[in-house]
Amino acid sequence: MEKDIIDCTETFMDILSELVDNVEFIKRDVVTVCILKTKSGFYFVGYSTAINPEHAGSSFGEKAAKLHAFLELERCYRFHLEQLKDQ
Repeated sequence: MEKDIIDCTETFMDILSELVDNVEFIKRDVVTVCILKTKSGFYFVGYSTAINPEHAGSSFGEKAAKLHAFLELERCYRFHLEQLKDQ
């Protein structure tokens, strides 16, 4: 079941990656922020916080922050598709 979720998430991120122009990370102590800039000029922000300071700065923090930013992008993208469908 967990592998199915990971595969689904990777596919979802691959599809939305076509909309992304730039990905940037900012790390401060236990917080990692991901900033996605789309090709159309919009920005989406995701973040993650490490519970254990020893894990701060790990690749997991970047992956979690990036997933969070992609979820924000997906939410807006889905809303846009729904608006187009209703026209």
